[in-house]
Amino acid sequence: MKRKVSQIGPATLMVSLPAAWAKKNNILKGHEIELTESDHSIILSPSTISHQPQSMDISFNTAKEFHKRSLEIPYIEGIDELRISYNDPKVIDLVQDGVERLHGLEIVDQRKNQVVIKNIARGENEELDVLIRRIFLMLINSVQESIEYLKSGDLVGLGNLVNAEKISSKLIHFCLRGLNLYGYKNKKKTYALFTTIWGIEQVLDHYADVAEHLESSKKTLNKKEVAVYESIFFYLKSYYQLLYKFDTKDFVQFYDYRKGLEQNIKSLATDPNSDKIIMTYLYGIYDRIYHMGIFVNPSSRDFI
Repeated sequence: MKRKVSQIGPATLMVSLPAAWAKKNNILKGHEIELTESDHSIILSPSTISHQPQSMDISFNTAKEFHKRSLEIPYIEGIDELRISYNDPKVIDLVQDGVERLHGLEIVDQRKNQVVIKNIARGENEELDVLIRRIFLMLINSVQESIEYLKSGDLVGLGNLVNAEKISSKLIHFCLRGLNLYGYKNKKKTYALFTTIWGIEQVLDHYADVAEHLESSKKTLNKKEVAVYESIFFYLKSYYQLLYKFDTKDFVQFYDYRKGLEQNIKSLATDPNSDKIIMTYLYGIYDRIYHMGIFVNPSSRDFI
């Protein structure tokens, strides 16, 4: 698309906005536009991106057809109203549980074989950086506490990891929804940030899996397993520090450290005295942290 440049006054150049784009984004006279310079290009975007409410109809014949992702995915995609039809009364209990895990969703109407869910929250694109850091700190603090519980054999205390996963999951899905609807303030970082937040959820899920497995099996970790658990926690903290305070020395250490860590996990996984299920979860945590590291950009000393 080409636009002709006009001159207003001795030094001001002007280009008109495409009418269809302005209408789609509800741009009116007097509104402010964000302007971002990128090499030889200029990117224009609305200061506040408008969001048109969207709705979706879903139906379930049996409770087995329902999965927690049945609500999570439409929520992240930006759907504001879900009309759910069902033939199995057990579905409504699953829906209620799912709604409690998603920030801003409420059941606004319930009839025989039908329930309507609406998003009543606003401002999904506000304070995103604050929420992401809160999620990270909640994860780090919970894992740090769990190390003391493991050393003391306090399986009840490990339940805090499960609670942290539930609380953080609600914030994570809220952030993912906001990114999907409005993008990040630096648009080029939206995909990287979305993928990173999704990775944090997987890390939290695996830590919760560790806690639930130990509680159900009524046993704790041996000294070698605790040592690996602590090493993975150090790796997690290193990643967090790189995101918020990049240092070249720490960046090199992050990638050098993973070689020995991966070898230790694989070696312990073959130890007959180790819990194979636990080692699978721990490897999953390590692997997710490592792959999230690809979004740390050493050239810009920043998050990609």
